[in-house]
Amino acid sequence: MAIYALVDPMDTNMIASDVCINMLVEQLSKVSFEDESYKKKISDNMQQIFYETENRLLQMTFDHAEEKATLTHSNDITAEKCLPSLGEAQSGAFLFAATVTQSYVYIAYVGTIRAFLISNNNGELRIGDNRPQYYHAGSLHTIDNEDESLRLRNLNVNLEQVRNEGLDNNHSKFTRCIGKLSEKLLSSAASANDVNEARCNALICEP
Repeated sequence: MAIYALVDPMDTNMIASDVCINMLVEQLSKVSFEDESYKKKISDNMQQIFYETENRLLQMTFDHAEEKATLTHSNDITAEKCLPSLGEAQSGAFLFAATVTQSYVYIAYVGTIRAFLISNNNGELRIGDNRPQYYHAGSLHTIDNEDESLRLRNLNVNLEQVRNEGLDNNHSKFTRCIGKLSEKLLSSAASANDVNEARCNALICEP
């Protein structure tokens, strides 16, 4: 079994990898892989991890933004830079974790940006400039994505109104803030022939 950190391009990759992976390892240490029910246990544990970390990471983001705004003069344009991060935080942008067994890749993911597995070389994480290298070609989960549109239609959201007018006075189209947290959580098993396949191919996990 190997642990792969999934990272978020929204400049919160260290929080995501440290917090989620540490909690994932702690939870997995309680799972016996000799028991056939371990697959469901992993799924349940990943769900629990994200319930526990969602509020913690959101609070960290809000605290950081509040501190930045407090330390910056109100007339300074720099203070406004914290606002986009607050908006992204409300849409659940940065929770990722995964584990790879011999035949399955288990991924837990909540996000505004589609996440890709970290790349590695012969089982070792590839590091550049003291940071893991990852597939950066993500795209925002906006109403223009088919998967997000389907999710919103199931929630009876008026897609045309959102597309034309946005969600608020800022005409925001970041729709991940719509819906219950449990509906945004995903813990799934992506089939892989072996660990080598997982190493060579980016496995995409979307809400």
